[in-house]
Amino acid sequence: MSEPPSDPIPSELSQAFYEAALLCHDGLWSPAHPEYPTVRVKGKAYTIREICRLVTGFSDDLPNEVLVSWSVPSGATCTPIS
Repeated sequence: MSEPPSDPIPSELSQAFYEAALLCHDGLWSPAHPEYPTVRVKGKAYTIREICRLVTGFSDDLPNEVLVSWSVPSGATCTPIS
């Protein structure tokens, strides 16, 4: 297992994860069409799955905006992306 990067998550990547989380929370993402919507990081479009892969190596806490803007319903589960 690899060690998490010692550097903090870059702000643009943290913001992209926040945007991806909101898209999921708002029901705008569907596993039936995982390529849409996309989130831009430094001008490049990434799928939500790609954003999740980009942040998996960081051990930072989730930004407060993400934590307070939505909550996971009781009993809900998340499936890790491999």
